[in-house]
Amino acid sequence: MGREIKLKLWHIVLFGIMFLGLVYFTLLNPRTTETSDYAQEKKKIDSLSYVIVNLQKEQIKLNSSLQSYQIKIDSLDYQIDSTKNEISNIRTYYGKKIQDITNYTPTELDKFFSNRY
Repeated sequence: MGREIKLKLWHIVLFGIMFLGLVYFTLLNPRTTETSDYAQEKKKIDSLSYVIVNLQKEQIKLNSSLQSYQIKIDSLDYQIDSTKNEISNIRTYYGKKIQDITNYTPTELDKFFSNRY
């Protein structure tokens, strides 16, 4: 039952080199971790850059839409102002006509109301 294990020197040296290599590559290799962290951060930066570019394109579209709506609003404002001026002119015109109504003959009075309404 007492077996003896005999190790040769080259077995011990080879095992030691393999063990040190394994320790170095798994625990002490900082470049792999830095490269991995850098790669992850670069992916995040690239992803955010892509999102920013897409948001900028969307902003350009929205600005264009906003500009077209502003043009429509300006056009409608102009029409409203023109209509208000026209109404004001009509009120002034017919206001003068109504003041002169006492001087009208019955025929002119009929003609005035038929033209007005």
